Order: sequence, then C-alpha cells, then structure tokens
Amino acid sequence: MKASELFDVAGLATLVTGAASGIGLACARVMAGNGARVTLVDIDARALDEAVRALAAGGAEVSGEVADVNDKAALERAVASTTARCGRLDVVFANAGISGGPGFLDAENRRNPATALESVSNDLWDRVIATNLGSVFKTLQVVAPRMKAQGGGSIVVTGSISASRVELYVGTPYVASKAAVAQLVRQAALELARYN
Repeated sequence: MKASELFDVAGLATLVTGAASGIGLACARVMAGNGARVTLVDIDARALDEAVRALAAGGAEVSGEVADVNDKAALERAVASTTARCGRLDVVFANAGISGGPGFLDAENRRNPATALESVSNDLWDRVIATNLGSVFKTLQVVAPRMKAQGGGSIVVTGSISASRVELYVGTPYVASKAAVAQLVRQAALELARYN
C-alpha cells in the first residue's frame, strides 16, 4: 500500500484547536496540503487570520474560528460552524495547550525556589489544568455526539512524553495535566470505540 493511500484525507472536514501556531498549525498544514477542508480554531485572532491567509494562498479550503478552548459555548459555535459549512465533522485535533513554566531545576541543574512545588501559584495551576486538560474534555463533549450521529470520526489529542515520566525542567502543572490527558483519552477511546 502506498503512503498516499494510508493518508487519504481529501475532502475530510477537519477541525484543529490551537491551530494558529506550533503543532496545531503544522497539523492543519498537512491536512490542508493533502486536500482536507480545515477549520483552524484559536484564541489569537491576529495569528489565526495570518494562518488562514497563508493556507488559503496555497489553495487550501480553510477557514478560521476565534474561540477560547476553555469556553464550551465557543467550542460549540466553532464546531457548529464547521459542520454547517462542511455538512459533517470527520477529524478533530484537540491540540490547544500551554506551558506549565519551568521545572524545579534550572539549566545548570540547580534547584529554583521560585518554581518549587510550594511556589506554584494557584492561578498557574488552574490555567494549565483548564487549558491542557479541561479543553480536551470540553472538545470531546462537543464533538462526540456529532460523530456518533454521523456514524463515526477521528479524534486526535496532542499529548506529551511528560504524561508517562517525571520531569526536572518542566513545570509540575504541565506534567500533571498531560498525565491526566493521557488517561482521559484512554477512557474516551474505550467508551467511544463502539461508535466508530
């Protein structure tokens, strides 16, 4: 079998969160470059406009939706808009995420009191858990009913190696959020498998 047959995404209605930069934009480029109809979702309107223009200039069928992934109603609107435009939703990349700051060691392997466990602010913890874990949960909640109703679809979640190992240079909130994401994906896969 040829790679082009294994990765035949032509015409698939695809939505990518955190798509204005980084991994999300890279996923959107690959999907669009192979003929998928792609909706980029991001909170940064300016970066989103630039990304949409760049992909459209290459001939892609692409649109953008400004949405905060922590806002379930905003996700609903982005998904509804994609579904209305494309008639269905075939692929979702739940990709949006943020850093948890540096770990408890600095680049010289010295302990940093400012990033020690007891110094992690409640605000940082809450933002990282909400964005990296909560947004994936909300995305799954929004897209699962649509995919069940249409007979299936593909959901891809961006995780991290931090989900399965401890980190010295990566912040505690990030590591905890990605470990939780990995387990959430396993649970969702078990539940949603029967619906394709």
